[in-house]
Amino acid sequence: MADIADVGSYLPVAANSVTNVSLHSVYADNATVGTSYELVTNLDADISQLGTAGDGIEFVGSSTDDDGSPAGTGAQTVTVKGLDTSFNIKEASMTTNGTTIVEQGDTTWTFINEAYITAAGTGLAAAGTLTFSNDAAGNNNGLIEAGDYGIHNCWWKVPAGHTGYVHGFWYSVLPVAAPVAQAGFALQVARHGLQGVAGSETYDTVAEVFVDEGDSGVAVNEARGGNGTGWFSFPGNVPIHTGYVYGFWYSVLPVAAPVAQAGFALQTARHGLQGVAGSETYDTVAEVFVDEGDAAVAVNEARGGQPAGWFSFPGNVPIVIPAKSIVRLAAKAMSTGVAVTGGFSIMIQGSGSGTTVTSS
Repeated sequence: MADIADVGSYLPVAANSVTNVSLHSVYADNATVGTSYELVTNLDADISQLGTAGDGIEFVGSSTDDDGSPAGTGAQTVTVKGLDTSFNIKEASMTTNGTTIVEQGDTTWTFINEAYITAAGTGLAAAGTLTFSNDAAGNNNGLIEAGDYGIHNCWWKVPAGHTGYVHGFWYSVLPVAAPVAQAGFALQVARHGLQGVAGSETYDTVAEVFVDEGDSGVAVNEARGGNGTGWFSFPGNVPIHTGYVYGFWYSVLPVAAPVAQAGFALQTARHGLQGVAGSETYDTVAEVFVDEGDAAVAVNEARGGQPAGWFSFPGNVPIVIPAKSIVRLAAKAMSTGVAVTGGFSIMIQGSGSGTTVTSS
């Protein structure tokens, strides 16, 4: 296997062929972003951290079809991955039990990085919602929505003895019929032991962008903009870990009297865990919104910019996320609530034993 220092592109990282390096792509939508920075998560609310002294975790379903014994048509087992009280990687498998609370059984969890369905019935996905929480305080930590396969939280905590690398992030604001707001997106980092405490971390903003809410019914938005064709590339030329996709391109056919806007979304559906043939449930990884062009006008009233895009650190040089640190994508509305989507990819370097040796 290759060493990460010798890799000329990040496809080998995505293909898990670089020694002791893994790639993780996190993305989510948040339908109700408020006026202070909050995590982009499908919980639609900021998340209270697990305690650094260790907490237990649990989940509860909203449907009796999400049952592992007797086997139901929905989710049957889920896997949770995170960190323990020494901030080493921790993993547990849990069996669903309909609408009854399922406790994992120990109190050594300090962070949840991911949770996903590992076995399902004929529905091939969650039949209802599965809500993960701290079993002591009841604070929600993740949500698997009906028809979905996993939680969607735009953050990651780097294990002890490991290092994280983030090249940038992507973002979009859902257009509305009467736009009145602007949204901010920020990539933020909190260092354990130096910043904050569990549940009230202090985050440093590394980079941020501000984006107008788009008008879903107007093609030429008076001195703002976008154009009818383009491409989207994941930051740093790092593909998402879903068949190794680097981005997508798009266009909207110009018309003589433009009146509309179009949205393009790169989406994934996991066979065997999401949906059935002909009715798959798709997760939106990234999306853009584009004005319909005016076929008769060369320059459409000083147009420029759109409510979606990506931020990549200069020179494709990633920022370094130290061990035990949290990196997150947060969003806020500048005046009134907005709906957003976004995400980022993080490469984690280090072995399970806590070393950072990458040569095989």
